[in-house]
Amino acid sequence: MIKLPALAVAWLFAAPLPLQAAEVLPKLRKDQGYAATRQALIAAGWKPVTLPGADSCEPGDERCQGRAEMLACAGTGMAQCVFTWQRNATIIDVVTIGERPVFSKASCRSGCR
Repeated sequence: MIKLPALAVAWLFAAPLPLQAAEVLPKLRKDQGYAATRQALIAAGWKPVTLPGADSCEPGDERCQGRAEMLACAGTGMAQCVFTWQRNATIIDVVTIGERPVFSKASCRSGCR
């Protein structure tokens, strides 16, 4: 008898998300300033969400001040930040780069199709 790994068994019995709850990743313009990207997300019905365990915005860091959706911002390297958004049951991460943050990429955290 072949034994399935626990992960495969869990997947077989996992309840699927209702179709209306699953979202596709939004189409966002690469290298667009985050302020414009943020407005596009809001206009498309996405809401900024603060996840438990999110970092605090450092005083004077204009990349994240006033942006509750900030999950983390790096202080070195490419100055990358991750912002979290939700629409229905779908949660996405929006990644920016630079001291004047521009959109780099979006990825699904949960509930995407």
